[in-house]
Amino acid sequence: MNRRPIVTYAGDNSLFSGLQAGLVTGLPQESVEWRRSYGRPSRCVHVEVDFVPFSEECLVKDAPRTILGQPIFHTYWTDCADVEAYKSVTKDSLQAWIFSLKQQSVTDWMVILLETPDTRKGNKLLPRTTVLDKIKNDFGGKQAERCLSVIDPLKSDSRSMESWQTLLTKMRHLLMVAYNRALNKFEESMRAERERRTEKSWSFCSYFLLQEELAQVFHLLALYDEALIQYDELDALFTQFILNSAAGDSPPWLGIYSQPCEKWEGLHLTPHLDTVVQGKIQSKDVTLLEFRNYLFQRQCALLFQLNKPWEVASRSLTFLQNTVGELNILDVTVAPGGVACWGVLSCLEIIDSLHRYKEPSTTDAHALHTAPLWAYARDKLQELGSLCGLMPGSATSSAQLHTVISLVCGMGNDPHTHDQPTDNPPTSQDTPMTRLKDSLSSPQAFKKHFLDLSEVAISTYKHIGRIRSARLIGRDLATFYTAQGEPQKAATFLTDQLTMFLEEGWLLLAAQTHLDLAKCYLATNDLERYIRTCAQLAGSVVLGADVRKQHFNKMMTAIQDVQEGSSLLIPSDRIFEIGGVKLVSEGRIILQSEVKVELSVLSKLPDDVSCGTVYIMLQHSLEDNNETPTKRIAEVERKTSSSSASSQPSRDKPQASAMVHRSGSSTTEADRTNVPTDTGDSDGAKINPMTQPLHMSLHLEYKQDKSLSSAAVTCSNSHKVLSHLVNYLSRDWSDVVLLTEKWRRDSQGGLYKVDRNVVKEELEDRFVADDVIIRPGQNTIILSTKVTKKGRYSASQVVLALDKVEFICGKTSVGGSPMCVEVVSEIPRIFLGRRDRDLLAGIYQPMVLTVHSGSWQIAKGTSVKLRTSRGLSVKCDEEDQNCKTLERELEASLPEVSPFSSVAIPLTVMAELGPQRDAATVEHTVGISSPIIDQRLDIDVHFIPPFMSSHKLHTANTYKFIEVTVTGLVSRAVELTDPMLTVLDPEQQFKLTSLHPPTQSLVVCTKQTASYLWALEVDYEQEGTPPIKLEFTLQYRPLDENSQPLPEDPRNYKYMFDLQDYKTLYNIRARVEPSKGSELCRAGNMCHLHIALKQVSSKSPANETDGTSTQQATQHSIMYEVLADQTMWAVCGRTAGVLTLEGGLRQSVTMDVMPLTGGFLPLPSVRLSKYIPADSKQTTTKDGGRKMEYVGSASSVPRLQPFTAGQVYNFSKAQQVHVLPASNTLQGDLSVT
Repeated sequence: MNRRPIVTYAGDNSLFSGLQAGLVTGLPQESVEWRRSYGRPSRCVHVEVDFVPFSEECLVKDAPRTILGQPIFHTYWTDCADVEAYKSVTKDSLQAWIFSLKQQSVTDWMVILLETPDTRKGNKLLPRTTVLDKIKNDFGGKQAERCLSVIDPLKSDSRSMESWQTLLTKMRHLLMVAYNRALNKFEESMRAERERRTEKSWSFCSYFLLQEELAQVFHLLALYDEALIQYDELDALFTQFILNSAAGDSPPWLGIYSQPCEKWEGLHLTPHLDTVVQGKIQSKDVTLLEFRNYLFQRQCALLFQLNKPWEVASRSLTFLQNTVGELNILDVTVAPGGVACWGVLSCLEIIDSLHRYKEPSTTDAHALHTAPLWAYARDKLQELGSLCGLMPGSATSSAQLHTVISLVCGMGNDPHTHDQPTDNPPTSQDTPMTRLKDSLSSPQAFKKHFLDLSEVAISTYKHIGRIRSARLIGRDLATFYTAQGEPQKAATFLTDQLTMFLEEGWLLLAAQTHLDLAKCYLATNDLERYIRTCAQLAGSVVLGADVRKQHFNKMMTAIQDVQEGSSLLIPSDRIFEIGGVKLVSEGRIILQSEVKVELSVLSKLPDDVSCGTVYIMLQHSLEDNNETPTKRIAEVERKTSSSSASSQPSRDKPQASAMVHRSGSSTTEADRTNVPTDTGDSDGAKINPMTQPLHMSLHLEYKQDKSLSSAAVTCSNSHKVLSHLVNYLSRDWSDVVLLTEKWRRDSQGGLYKVDRNVVKEELEDRFVADDVIIRPGQNTIILSTKVTKKGRYSASQVVLALDKVEFICGKTSVGGSPMCVEVVSEIPRIFLGRRDRDLLAGIYQPMVLTVHSGSWQIAKGTSVKLRTSRGLSVKCDEEDQNCKTLERELEASLPEVSPFSSVAIPLTVMAELGPQRDAATVEHTVGISSPIIDQRLDIDVHFIPPFMSSHKLHTANTYKFIEVTVTGLVSRAVELTDPMLTVLDPEQQFKLTSLHPPTQSLVVCTKQTASYLWALEVDYEQEGTPPIKLEFTLQYRPLDENSQPLPEDPRNYKYMFDLQDYKTLYNIRARVEPSKGSELCRAGNMCHLHIALKQVSSKSPANETDGTSTQQATQHSIMYEVLADQTMWAVCGRTAGVLTLEGGLRQSVTMDVMPLTGGFLPLPSVRLSKYIPADSKQTTTKDGGRKMEYVGSASSVPRLQPFTAGQVYNFSKAQQVHVLPASNTLQGDLSVT
């Protein structure tokens, strides 16, 4: 395909010859936009042309039947520089050239005037008109742009180069305009020809060459996709004609393709045109195979140039199958094996071509389509082997040898013989034809090539994930190896095939595969696998009864040949169906007792089977890693408040135990008690994970090219389910791995491995039944065992043992809910708790002692000892008990208690109520010991006090009053009587006078308090202030719901407290007086605040009026502070100072204050504090007095010490003064200020 568009040149031929080389190389260097007609998108193309001299013979007036080889553009070249010379010579020649073009209606032309720089320099005077202007005026008309001048490109100046590039750009544009016009005419002619396809004289061969020429034009323009569209249209048109002929509409020209095919040359994918076949098409002497090869070869060449080799691979199988179908439709006569030879050669040629264009990014895309090609070539080669007698087990006859010779002759010459050498030239043995000829040369060579093709096809199918197709090829290989006499290799492929059939549910196909496997195992004398296969065939429900019976007898006969002392393990998944395991024993089962279960077995065998032993393996585990229900209950009860208590069970004492059947989501006996249970992670092991929902989701995997690779359904919470399953069944990690492998699809596409090794678990514990006959259909077997250990038992493998064969059913294949039996050993537990309400201190309270026997039988007279802490006493309320009085130690005798029963002993407790100053609870400890528990239990018991007491000292100048308040803390009412307050030290002579009725009874509760008041006479003649120790006592007893006293003796309550610094030392008197000239105080006016401080004499109050005292001041320096409400008073000057009372008992201070508002205002308060200088400290004497000592430390600082309550009495406290409101004028001034 080296034909290019033709451009003619006229005028000065010698001038053009010097420029032709530059034009040929310069035009394709840059692309030009091709603006296409009919709304088609524009394309950028590179223009390559051939120049030929102009002649009138090359001009065709009619619509062209071809476009290649016809001139599409015409040029005229001249270098005339003088106008006169142009008029005399050039104009006539140019006019004749233009006239010839117009006669043929040619409008695509161009005139080029060559100018030299020397000519322009010689003409110093510019002429009025130039030669180019003359040409444009004479011939340009409306197309003056077709006349162009160019400076001699042989010069190297910039103007010459720019002028040359302008010429190339203009010529490219005009060339594409001419090309577009010529293509439009050609396409109109082609469409008109296609519309005539229903005429009898129409020929597809002629039309094919016409549209192929259009494809070649697009190919010249590097528009490979447009060229491919033309060939695809031809392919579709030809296919439609053949399909129509199958329906009876056969055109006359189609008979050309029905001629016999004497050659079956394969594809030759080359980028060059096959001129031989093209000539046959033109002469209408082409066969169908030759035409199809030629058309597909052109399509592949364009696809390779488009860098789409994967599309070549995707079209190939369809091409091969459609071509064979067309041969059948047209009844084309082909020698036997000819089509098969053509198919093998074509497949190998396509695959070799794809390998040459193979890239890492397109490997998967190739493999997706090359796998069927390898399989197709293998099938056709197998067909040739059967035809030529090259398959195993057949001998080659003379007729088959003649067939081979004729087939080799029909292949023709090897098209790769004259290929151009490449970087990696293929040897003669690598070409498809050489390989096929070698395959047909001998059975050994055929076997080699056939196995190579099969292996490549299988591996390619596996690579793209089409496991089923790979397995089908493997089945053919199994047949091949069986005929070859190699059953061990055939068994490998049959096993893979069987795996696929079983996992996809093709039971009949699986049974047929089992039949083939049985023959292979019998031929290889593999007794173990032969017995397994016969067992599977005997249990197959899709086979006839005779076949099943026959293989059952073969299995029983073969079992006799098993060596003595060995046991053959057979998986029973599809032979026996285990419906489930059900616990038969009722009630609680104690250790050493017999436990029975019922096993449902569905036998698929055609005859009875005598089993010496049937047993169920039991996995045993201790609950060391998880909390037992007893332990959880004990921990919860220990954490309860008030009087709740629990006992810690001992896991080391092997006492009586009970077996509780657990199935599904049922709970143990301990879990069903009305005791709060823990909500920790240990409960996850108590829920059957096999009954929990699985959260499933769709999982899609994609390849690098975004195509779907695989689809799967995954479980998002599988880790949680598996972890719970491990805890529930107490499996080892190896068992978990086996379980997950059972659920996981392996890389070869199998969920189940047929020829796997069966592993039998060796466990000590098992349910056993001896001498069992299993009949066809449903069977029920009772198995039993003795429980000798506590813990948890879960059903594992089910084993049906014959003489020398054991059928193993895995634990995951057992139907129904997983059986889990738990043996729980419960020790006795002792609880101490309250009955109905909170416990109160100081009042008789009921409690109950509860003993739970667990799995023990508690004998009558078993003792339970209780020992309380100091302050707590207990007694038993039952009549048959000896302890009737409140004591700190109690010993109760228990009646006979059967296992899993409880007994309650009522108790009465009394916690002493001491001096209660707050609402804190009273804590006591009760120790419980008994022979039925291993260690002593220490239980904390909390009592709430019914009330609390507090005191307060009140002062009225020198008189003192003591108030004792009793506050109720609980809702239960308590009656208080006989309150008394006494001085504990008999040497202190203090008189206490009761100010409340002595026989009065009061009731306290949470919303009610009681207060008592006594007057205390203080002797001020006594030096110092000795502390007074007082004791407050009363009688109390509880009331019932009707506020009536309970029939109990009142109990005594004592409350001791001390009084210190109770004497009055100072009193204060304050008053506010108006300033001079005013009678009343007025807001805004200055007033005087008088403060009088007096030290109380140590004498009695009757002798204070004389103003003398023999007692010296116990405090020499007093600090006073005036605290006034800033919204009412404004204090002028200092608000604090230090007064020294040395030499007198009275001191007075006057300061100015200003009321800020009118009304009855409270007086500013005065606060006194003890002032301790920097060089002294205060100490307390033995008699309670205080004195000052000088320490001589200059680093210390003065400090203040407040007086205790009652040492300072303020006479003016809560007094008010009447203040008049301010006058209007003064009020205005105040507001302005």
